[in-house]
Amino acid sequence: NEQNQCQLDERNDEESHLVCHRLAFFENRIQRGRVTTERARGKQTVLRRPDEVGPRRRAHRSVERHRLLRAERALAKAGHTALDCPISGTGSQAQNRDLVFYASGNSAAIKRLRPMFEAFGRHVYDVGAFGNGSRMKYVANLLVAIHNVAGAEALVLAMKGGLDPAMAYTVLSNSAGASRMFQVRGPMMVANDYLSEVTMKLSVWQKDMNVIADFAKSVGCPTPMFTATIPLYLAATSSDPMQDTGAVCAVLEKLADYRRPRRRQR
Repeated sequence: NEQNQCQLDERNDEESHLVCHRLAFFENRIQRGRVTTERARGKQTVLRRPDEVGPRRRAHRSVERHRLLRAERALAKAGHTALDCPISGTGSQAQNRDLVFYASGNSAAIKRLRPMFEAFGRHVYDVGAFGNGSRMKYVANLLVAIHNVAGAEALVLAMKGGLDPAMAYTVLSNSAGASRMFQVRGPMMVANDYLSEVTMKLSVWQKDMNVIADFAKSVGCPTPMFTATIPLYLAATSSDPMQDTGAVCAVLEKLADYRRPRRRQR
């Protein structure tokens, strides 16, 4: 539990520092640039927000890797063990202990923390050297982006072809073409409701999309399928950035010139 590991050290009214004790567990805050190591002293490490140490920079693999390694070195110097452990899953998945952890760094520390991870997740993967967790997260999110759009496209094709969306969802969820994203976001696509139970806001997802694109560009890897999803997410975001990313289904419905039949009033 991060709250058990960290406490806010409010030494003056102007600044609040995040003080991490003997074992520093970084989720994906460093990956997202929310916190950056400033200095280490004694047996505690002080982290400051990026806007306290300088201007924000565009997320890029070289920058993010520099931040991660800088944090790891500072924590090691202060006697701490830093782990890069992004989480895969949505809020609803967390409630059902359906999260997956991409743990990277000291294997012995990861092993000791495994009971904590397993308390609210279904899998913990030791993916190797510190920093590999973030890179694995980028790759996993690329699949999320593609599978989300693929599921929406399949459902729109089913509806356009005269199939009942609820029936199509049930069948497809148990077919060879099923994906975890379709299982999670399919129900909201069927209901055509992207605000009641938001698993990932489009406004937040756009930042993740930028990180994925920058990472792929930095290693010189083409991502034609991922790139093809970008206009759909942008269109959904322009409609309502507070909606769930499943709203790409509504965008595809417009492209298909499909209008759902009105529900009969009882």
